[in-house]
Amino acid sequence: MRLYAKGSINDQSGFTLLVDSGLALRAGIMLAEETMNSLGIPMPELEAAAEGYGGMGGSDFEFGYFDLASYGLGNLQLKNGIGVFMTDTILYYDEFFGFFEDGLISHNYLKDYKWTIDFDSMEMIFSQ
Repeated sequence: MRLYAKGSINDQSGFTLLVDSGLALRAGIMLAEETMNSLGIPMPELEAAAEGYGGMGGSDFEFGYFDLASYGLGNLQLKNGIGVFMTDTILYYDEFFGFFEDGLISHNYLKDYKWTIDFDSMEMIFSQ
C-alpha cells in the first residue's frame, strides 16, 4: 500500500508526497529532480552512499542535502528544514493513476508526532 498526501514546499502548495515513516535520514523530505527544478532548488553536491544508508538497500546511488524554507502537510509546516536528493530513487510518474510523486515525506518530519490514519474519513491526524 502506498499512502499519498498533498503537501507544500517553500510556501508553494499542491505537491503530491508519498508518506513513508521509514526513511531515517537527517532530512525529513526527499524530492525528485523535477520538483527541485520547478522550485528553483539547485542540485546539491552529491556523494556516494555507504552500504545500507538511510535504510536503502545497496550503495550504488549518490545523495546530497539542501536547505528548505518550509515543508509539510496541511497546517503542520516544518520551518528551516533539510531536504535530500538521491539518484535512482523510487519517485516516479504513475501512468495508471496519472500523477507524479513530487517527493517523499518521512521520519524526521513525522517523528515528533503521534500519527493516526482514519480510513473512514480519509484523514491523517497528527498530535504531540
